[in-house]
Amino acid sequence: MMEIDELLFAKNLKRLMKKRKMSNRVLSAYTKICTSTIECYRLGKAFPTSPKIQLIAKALEVEVSELFRERKEQK
Repeated sequence: MMEIDELLFAKNLKRLMKKRKMSNRVLSAYTKICTSTIECYRLGKAFPTSPKIQLIAKALEVEVSELFRERKEQK
């Protein structure tokens, strides 16, 4: 089950960053997480700790649950 959560997190992180026109560098500035680590999160190669998830959600101005919500694709 954790793998599904990790994939959802990566997909939603990409989507929310794009929606807010936020680059890895900008998110890094808000969260103090290095840009290469953020890129690993976006690619699903790494998964953040709970405190880092909270920092990311705050920077993106969303609830933590939004980072794990499964969304139906819109056409």
